[in-house]
Amino acid sequence: MRVLIYSPAGAFRSFATDRMRVEGTVRRIARGTDTRRLLVVVQLNPDTSGWSGAFYSKDISRHALHRMRGPWKSAHSGGIPPGLPDKFALIEVSMGCNGISYPRVEYNQNGFRIWLRSFHAHLAYIFAHELHHYRRYKLGLHGREGEKSADKWAVGRACEMGYAVSLKPCRKHDSSRRKRRTVPSRPVKMSEDYWNRIRNLKRWSLVRLMKSDNRKVPAGTILRFLRPLRASYRVLVLDHMGFERLVPTEWLRIVEEK
Repeated sequence: MRVLIYSPAGAFRSFATDRMRVEGTVRRIARGTDTRRLLVVVQLNPDTSGWSGAFYSKDISRHALHRMRGPWKSAHSGGIPPGLPDKFALIEVSMGCNGISYPRVEYNQNGFRIWLRSFHAHLAYIFAHELHHYRRYKLGLHGREGEKSADKWAVGRACEMGYAVSLKPCRKHDSSRRKRRTVPSRPVKMSEDYWNRIRNLKRWSLVRLMKSDNRKVPAGTILRFLRPLRASYRVLVLDHMGFERLVPTEWLRIVEEK
C-alpha cells in the first residue's frame, strides 16, 4: 500500500500531528487487509472545515490519475507520483480543521450520530469506512453490505485499533426521513450567482448532492465536480464508486473549492 499525504506548509501544526502519525493511523487500520495494489491519498487543509472520503471501485491507471488533477499535480514532476503500478485501487481522504475542535460529534446521511475523540480517531473512522468498500469490491468480503454496515464496521475497526469512536442511530438526522420531509419534488432553486459559481468551479472540487433519483447515489453524497455541459443545466460529476454521472446544477451545493 502506498500512502501519499498532501498538506500546505504549517498544516501538520494546525492538526497537532505529523506525517509519521498520519501514515501510522492509516496503516494501523489497514493491518490484516491485502492492500498490495491500493493507493491512499490523504489531503489536509487547515483553511477548510469539511471532510470526506471516497473509494473508486474501478481500477485507476497512472494516465487516469494524471487526468484527475488532484493535489499530486503540483507536488511531483510530470504530475504523477513516482513508483505507482500500472493499475491500482484508490482511496481518498480529505480533512479540514478550520473552526474544528475535538472531541466532536458528527451526523451523517446514514442516520448516525458519530462521536470522535481526536483528529486521529476521525481519520481512522473515515479511512476505515472507505476500506470497508475496498474490501467488499476488491477482495469479495462483507457480502452485500452497504453504507450503514460500512459505518458500523469502520467504528468497530477504529475502536479495535485503539481509537475512541462511538456510533448511535439518530432519528433527527435520518437521511431517508429528512429527504421525505424537506426535499421538494422539483429541484431546489438557487440564486443566479450561486448557480454560476457552481458551473465555474475548478475540476475536482467537492460538491454535495442535495437531491437524488438514484438509490446508489443518495442525497447527501459527496461528489467530485468535473465540468458543466455546454447549453445544458446539468454538470458532469464523479461519484464515490468512480462512475461519471450527469446531475442538475440545482441539486448541488459546494463543499470545497479547489
